[in-house]
Amino acid sequence: MICKCPRGANLPIVPKQNCPVNFGQIQRAAFQRLYKSDGTKNQMTLPELKATWEELLTSYDDSLVVLTPILYSPTMTAGDVLTSGGGNDSPDGIEEVEGYNPTTFTATVKKANQKEVIKPLKDLMCEEIGVVLFDGWGQMRLIDTGDVDTEGNPYYEFIPITAFGVSDVTSGIFGASDFNTIQWSFYPNWSDNTVILKASDFFPVRDLIPVVEN
Repeated sequence: MICKCPRGANLPIVPKQNCPVNFGQIQRAAFQRLYKSDGTKNQMTLPELKATWEELLTSYDDSLVVLTPILYSPTMTAGDVLTSGGGNDSPDGIEEVEGYNPTTFTATVKKANQKEVIKPLKDLMCEEIGVVLFDGWGQMRLIDTGDVDTEGNPYYEFIPITAFGVSDVTSGIFGASDFNTIQWSFYPNWSDNTVILKASDFFPVRDLIPVVEN
């Protein structure tokens, strides 16, 4: 946690909110490298349009986007407050807030082809990647950079993640499907600059098709 110094003339303004904001069950995720080979960030405009994603799914360069299969049992655990002190280590035994621990996400992928789907997903463990989340309402969560292109379209980025991992298959259990666990962590304060957008001409969970290679 880094506090702004010198402080402003007044407390930060918290505007009135006219409508509720909520993100539904995470049912799919998309991954992209955070940086291109020249060191510049990957950014996108018009993520509400299917054509934008179709281009990224077939780019075959540093901007390529890959998709997870449908996700089951998604669980997101927000990082708890990170404190120091307490007891005799601080005046009156009062702890000091130092920041936040990472937010963790886990889900399962069911009945996936291990060689064709899970093995490539495991290769992402060696990449510096970000994620866009898709929910069951046709919404997506991603970062709003605050910048716009020459036509006034906002630039968006994938949300940086770390500790990405995919498990080996759990298989051969009576009455249960084969499944793999997928997991990653978000950096502290990961959601501060994220926005929720509604897809305008497609339903991301159903309509985005991964690249099929022969």
